[in-house]
Amino acid sequence: MKYIYIFLLSVCFCGTGSNLFAGSPPDTAGIICRVRTEMFQPIEEVSVRLVAPAIPLDVTQLTDETGTVFFEPLPDSMDFGLSCTKNSGVSNGVTTLDMILISRHILGLEPLSSPYKTIAADVNRSGSITGLDILLIRHLILGLTTEFPNNSSWRFIPSDYIFPYPINPFQYPFPNSASFTAPVSQPIDFIGIKIGDLNNTADPLALTTIDERELKTLFFETSHKKVQAGEEFIATFSSMEQAEGFQFTLHAEGLDILEVLPGTGTSMEQFAVFPTQNSITVACETGGKARFALRLKSRRSGELSDMLRLSSEITTAEAYLPAPANEQLEIASVALGFREEVDVFQLHQNVPNPAAGQTGISFSLPSEMETSLIIFDSAGRTVYSRSGTYEKGEHTLQIDLSGIAPGVLFYQLQAEGHCAIRKMLRI
Repeated sequence: MKYIYIFLLSVCFCGTGSNLFAGSPPDTAGIICRVRTEMFQPIEEVSVRLVAPAIPLDVTQLTDETGTVFFEPLPDSMDFGLSCTKNSGVSNGVTTLDMILISRHILGLEPLSSPYKTIAADVNRSGSITGLDILLIRHLILGLTTEFPNNSSWRFIPSDYIFPYPINPFQYPFPNSASFTAPVSQPIDFIGIKIGDLNNTADPLALTTIDERELKTLFFETSHKKVQAGEEFIATFSSMEQAEGFQFTLHAEGLDILEVLPGTGTSMEQFAVFPTQNSITVACETGGKARFALRLKSRRSGELSDMLRLSSEITTAEAYLPAPANEQLEIASVALGFREEVDVFQLHQNVPNPAAGQTGISFSLPSEMETSLIIFDSAGRTVYSRSGTYEKGEHTLQIDLSGIAPGVLFYQLQAEGHCAIRKMLRI
């Protein structure tokens, strides 16, 4: 992903002046406050509050596109304080990649590299980084919530503050304001921390552009088929290569989403369903190849490829591909692929797997055939069997496992000289 930022520089002049400047500061010896990210990007529309109790004075101004505000001079020897707040654009810069980075930090695989990133990871402001922070980020990405509990979208710390223990910035209280005595000869700087954004992808000036042409694409493949009005069926989606994580919005136009069936590399908590929009969102940080299925019912006849659409409308569509050691994950786009039904015999992995109450077993037939499905346990005892005649194409059988003991199971499909066996886990 290519990020293009515009950096605007401010220049301070001394002399006589008037009110808040527009563009560059006026000719005055006033108080200048600058707000930047850890990467020195200016942050606009930050509320900067100046308090001078002796006057008394309490005034707030918004930073401009240079991340700067200007206050009129105060009398010499007067004490005053500055603080910053901003609570908008909560989802700005927050992606599944941030969940991956938090998970790696918690596991000790890749500790966060600065105290500012550590503070950004503490999205519930508990003073620690836990799996709950991952859960709250996932809910935001999936569109289930619009804010972080007990926290604002940004936090601000005086830039001259030195963390006594940078590995754990929560060990000692850190300031969110600063006190001074007039006059001050230098600009006063604050560091802004975008909560939930650990890799500095938040765009404080809304100037980011992405060159999609330079991105690789992670395809999720499903079967191309014709559906009839009123038909109920299962569509299975499989990633075509390994990824460290991915997220997207999937729309089912002319289709009712009856059920999400997580499979390999996915879990139910990584999905959200929006029935009124006939859409689902997914944010998965598990890693590896992924597979899931949707149980759908068609409201009209047509081609499945015309009814399914992937977008960024609720959850931004992007994936994170493995990278060589010591390099950042590669950000990729995400797209749907539709494969034509082929004239081969295939038995697919059950979805979901591991399975509890129910699971779906899919298979493809090159022609109409009599088939026999047998499930047996690790001791070779048959625990389920089903036979029938099925037409050419892909089929999915919903299997009730409630009467089968937990453990490793094997399922075998036989059809007129063809045979295939796969393994599943009953939990």
